[in-house]
Amino acid sequence: MQQLQATLSMLLLVSGLSALADRAEPTMLPVEDLAPDLHRLLAGEAGRVLVYDTPARRVVVDTADAAGQRALVATLGQLGEKPVRW
Repeated sequence: MQQLQATLSMLLLVSGLSALADRAEPTMLPVEDLAPDLHRLLAGEAGRVLVYDTPARRVVVDTADAAGQRALVATLGQLGEKPVRW
């Protein structure tokens, strides 16, 4: 259950960042303001990064975290979302 909550938190964070990027006048967020795990992913320190696109959101996934990937795919499946692109 805790893993699912962490995954959902990551989804919400990435969805929020994606929404900011879609604005006409994008808001720039300092990298330091991002969650530490997401900061490491974007900096490439935690391993290779995948971008998971669905019609509703874009999710950044660390390939070094296999359990996290499975939880993420399961969560998106429960939300009724299918991948458009990995």
